[in-house]
Amino acid sequence: MSQYIPAAPWAGTEPSRRPLRRNNIISVVWAFASRQVLSQAGGLCAYCRSAEALLGVTFEIDHIVPLSAEGGTTADNLCFSCPTCNRQKGIRQTALDPLSGEETPLFHP
Repeated sequence: MSQYIPAAPWAGTEPSRRPLRRNNIISVVWAFASRQVLSQAGGLCAYCRSAEALLGVTFEIDHIVPLSAEGGTTADNLCFSCPTCNRQKGIRQTALDPLSGEETPLFHP
């Protein structure tokens, strides 16, 4: 027996007339910012400068200042990153300098 699912109130309307939910707004902002980051990156990792085409893996969009540290999803806080660099950085923003022993900010592309 099939269950009746009512149509959404905006069904059949133009996409511009559909109500925007929070997730849709975030998706639009993410798409716009990531498009800007991709065009600026030129296919290279922002950290190690490796080319995506040569490594044979899909690169990722990385938050330079993590969301957990109140970094935003804006083009100036996103960078194109290879999976290795992205995993090494993780959510850290600083690291211990092996020469001086001091806490040092990580590279900011």
